[in-house]
Amino acid sequence: MQNPQNPQDRERYAAGEALQLTDLVRWGPILAGLFSAMGFLVLSGTLGAAIAVTTVTSPTAAPAVGAAAWAIVSFIIAGFIGGWIASRTLAIGGQLPAVINAVVVWGLLMVVAVYLAVVGAGGLVGGGLGGTGTALGATWSTFIAVVLSLVGAVVGGLVGMHAESEYMSR
Repeated sequence: MQNPQNPQDRERYAAGEALQLTDLVRWGPILAGLFSAMGFLVLSGTLGAAIAVTTVTSPTAAPAVGAAAWAIVSFIIAGFIGGWIASRTLAIGGQLPAVINAVVVWGLLMVVAVYLAVVGAGGLVGGGLGGTGTALGATWSTFIAVVLSLVGAVVGGLVGMHAESEYMSR
């Protein structure tokens, strides 16, 4: 990839050679990150549901705090996984493309999670987030999960970032 800040590339541009521009958003890595994050949420949600069914002995003893904590941690890890995969499989290097693609993965993850919650599959994907007992608890748990999953996605994107393109030759 040519860089207008690089003196050699500036000389080539001044000589009439066009710089190759590239967009920062790459949908292949974004979709790979999204599907990986969603796969993790399904895995984590089913594990959380299995643990809850195994450990809860009466319907009145539902572990609301545990379910909310499980969902929050699941969303943080899913955001990290999705951001990491999106930035690591990105053919262009650098911090800005890594973070942008990780945030797009996070945004799509939130849209899909909200859609699934609306159509009734949120208990499976969210690891029991809807079972917190009160609307107030569910609202704050959801907000915390969303914000921390964004942080997880950005951190995953930064961890997965590579300095230069490993997939393109000069």
